[in-house]
Amino acid sequence: MTRREFWQGLAAGFAMMQPLHSSQGTDRHSHRAPSAALIQRVTLRTRQLETLVDFYTQALGLKATNDLVRPNVVHLSNASHQILVTLVEDLQAVPHSPRFPGLFHVAFLFEQVAEWKAVVSRAIHQGARYYGVSNHEVSWAAYFSDPEGNGIELYWDRPKELWPWEGDQVRMVTEYLPFHPEEPQQAQPLSTMEIGHVHLQLVDIRQAGDYLEQLDLRVTQASYPGAVFMARGNYHHHIAINQWNTHPGIARPENSTGLIEVGYLPALMKASSWTDTAGVRFCPAPNI
Repeated sequence: MTRREFWQGLAAGFAMMQPLHSSQGTDRHSHRAPSAALIQRVTLRTRQLETLVDFYTQALGLKATNDLVRPNVVHLSNASHQILVTLVEDLQAVPHSPRFPGLFHVAFLFEQVAEWKAVVSRAIHQGARYYGVSNHEVSWAAYFSDPEGNGIELYWDRPKELWPWEGDQVRMVTEYLPFHPEEPQQAQPLSTMEIGHVHLQLVDIRQAGDYLEQLDLRVTQASYPGAVFMARGNYHHHIAINQWNTHPGIARPENSTGLIEVGYLPALMKASSWTDTAGVRFCPAPNI
């Protein structure tokens, strides 16, 4: 079997796994904006709390608030006071390796393209590790990593009517998109961004069935080599998984830095909580 035949067969298998729930209607021809507001926040374990707080506030425009009970915890919120990132300091944590299963990137979504350009430019001027900008047809996305290597995507969704659907699956691509940073603003407003999706890396993407079942998702693209994209309803994806960097036999230490929790809208979890094979816990987001 060739590599291409393997991926084609895998894609066909995922197409047969679509959960059939009334909540999964794609409604692609509606002019109502698709909902990205499924994931509310993420929690990251860190060895460098102060460094990460500086990064997320200065480069990305979030506001830091100390936890009222735990001195090693800081919450980072947007202009609407919604907590997007919780940082938990653990000085004994094992530094994350790019080969470990776990986080590939957290993707922050902007409603307005002007703000997206401004924050991407701000992050570049602040010296964030920057990997470029891509056109995915459904979105424009800029890629960074924070000082501990956690992947970050900053993106803006193109108008829904321009998304390239084929049946019930979207055809995202990765094409180079020229980007020229704007001059930094004198006043740095708080960002209005929210979490649009989370992209994970696993040893075997055939584990996608676990996410479909536990998180009540459907496959929205299985044709991208080495990756599977999944969503609730008519969004392009809320969760993605890939096996581009991992290798069989490499496990993530229980106390490694990086992503440890994904907080969903409370009403949208099938179970009270679920932990995947990379040690990432999915649960209703705390209402604080």
